[in-house]
Amino acid sequence: KGLQTQTAECLVVGEIATNNLVVALNKCDMLPEGDRPKLIKKAIKRLASTFDMTKFSGVTMIPVSAKPGGGVGQEVSPAAEGINTLRDMLVS
Repeated sequence: KGLQTQTAECLVVGEIATNNLVVALNKCDMLPEGDRPKLIKKAIKRLASTFDMTKFSGVTMIPVSAKPGGGVGQEVSPAAEGINTLRDMLVS
């Protein structure tokens, strides 16, 4: 969908409120598996150009899947992806 109005508003608030930002690209499991790396790279590149116009230029973006498959109708949900990387980034 690209950058949404609400996201742009949050960036403005973020520029006022903080000097630190980490972006979690959630629901990456919803992308077609074969195209996933290429699509994530494309999204990161597109978002980076937006962040480059803010004080958050060079922000770290971490692809994650907090609840792969949505967890609907599954006895056992697949393991989350990228969450440990995100956690490590936040505590560093």
